[in-house]
Amino acid sequence: MARVLTALGCACGHEAYFPYVERRGPLFLSSRHRLRVRLFTAAWPMPPWGEAAWQAAPFLDALPRGTLVFHQVRHPLAYLRSRQKKGLTYIPFRTRYVPVPGGCRCEADFAALPLERQAAYLAAFWVAWNRMIERCAERPGMHYARYRIEAVDADHMARMLVRIGRPAGRDAVERVLAGTARTVHSLGPPGAALELDMLPPDLHAAVRDLGARYGYTV
Repeated sequence: MARVLTALGCACGHEAYFPYVERRGPLFLSSRHRLRVRLFTAAWPMPPWGEAAWQAAPFLDALPRGTLVFHQVRHPLAYLRSRQKKGLTYIPFRTRYVPVPGGCRCEADFAALPLERQAAYLAAFWVAWNRMIERCAERPGMHYARYRIEAVDADHMARMLVRIGRPAGRDAVERVLAGTARTVHSLGPPGAALELDMLPPDLHAAVRDLGARYGYTV
């Protein structure tokens, strides 16, 4: 998404600001690891105008009113399989919000867990993280829109660009989409045979219900 938006004239970074302390401005993390912002535009010089980062979720309520938040969701099983295959990164950061099981401190610790425990954690994370992002929509003055990554096409991108205030011609949108790889996280050797049926009943129900609300069949 960062590549597509940038190519269409809306400069967008990828995991450049969250959850790290911004070095160029008065932006800092409190002892509770909540983002505090003063003179946000000084801390985030523009362009880029946007940031594509899953790590932004805990900090959305600190962004200025009027910020556009686009919540990009993915089928839960596709997320679980992809994340398990690539390994669990950012464990200290994740643990602050969704505790990682078994005292895992690194990717190797997580990979050593039984597959069922890996699946349960990743499913719990998928539910908790998406719910956290949705809560930003409850904040007055915030502009929130959710979409499924599987449904992104030229029409979707055209609508998004209009909302951002940087419309582009359909030919340009189609050309950029056609030239952007969508399989970067599907490359490499196959992962383990992770299935949603591995989940405990209550967690499976949570994934099923949230997935259904997002338009997925689980």
